Amino acid sequence: MMKCRYILFFLFLLLFVTTNSYAQHNPQASSVVRVSLVKGIQLNQISGNLDFGEIIQPTSQTTIRKSPDNGVVFLLNSHPNKNVSVQYSSSTLSNSNWVNDNGGNTSSLTFNPEVVHTGSNSVFQNPVEMISGNSYSPANAGSIALMNIWVGGSLQIVPNQPQGDYSGTFTITLAY
Repeated sequence: MMKCRYILFFLFLLLFVTTNSYAQHNPQASSVVRVSLVKGIQLNQISGNLDFGEIIQPTSQTTIRKSPDNGVVFLLNSHPNKNVSVQYSSSTLSNSNWVNDNGGNTSSLTFNPEVVHTGSNSVFQNPVEMISGNSYSPANAGSIALMNIWVGGSLQIVPNQPQGDYSGTFTITLAY
């Protein structure tokens, strides 16, 4: 009987220890979760074009230029207080479509862009040159930032440049 009491005592003790080991306190920790939602960059063409018109084939090397105030105007709309980096390069214009339709010699011209901005001013005053690879600060206008971007440029035409309608695409890329 004494042996039975020891066994019962031992089983009770084992049950007590096992119950307490599973009833431990579960520690907790917390951390602040944050996110900053930034307005995406929008770039819309507002006016103008990069059409140089009709040029008579020159007999000597000629550079034709279209100033930014007579070119294309884009309006950048972005997050306030965020710099925007600008990337662009020269563009190749080809007369291949014209040659396919009319015959002749395929050739190309290079468009060398001239890009400036006037901040939030939509009038061409005090333009600031924009160099590809650099960052610029759009003007804050409440919950948005604005920048007017003006694009012109030049084409160099060599003597006896093959005739035709030349076209290509100029691309400007903006990022935070």
